[in-house]
Amino acid sequence: MPNNFIVNLLFVLFKHSFYVCGSIKNIMATTKELTDVRDEITTHLKSDDRSLRWLAEKTGINYNTMYSIFTQKVIRLSADKLENINSVLGTSFKA
Repeated sequence: MPNNFIVNLLFVLFKHSFYVCGSIKNIMATTKELTDVRDEITTHLKSDDRSLRWLAEKTGINYNTMYSIFTQKVIRLSADKLENINSVLGTSFKA
């Protein structure tokens, strides 16, 4: 009888681990589908052979602030800065 208990316990744990792993994979897949607008803007700049410094000068946003937003990603990109960037680039990026 104790062997049956162990087998049942292992079965429940094994089944639960598949459920947890499946949930984690679904969360990771969903997260990967989301793109950061900062990455999109950076890609756009690279495709136009433009630098972050160029964008800072054209938008009037301090370069150090831009660097913190786009490279370090420690400051969020505000709606007014995004609107300013879209105006300079002629784009319609959305947050």
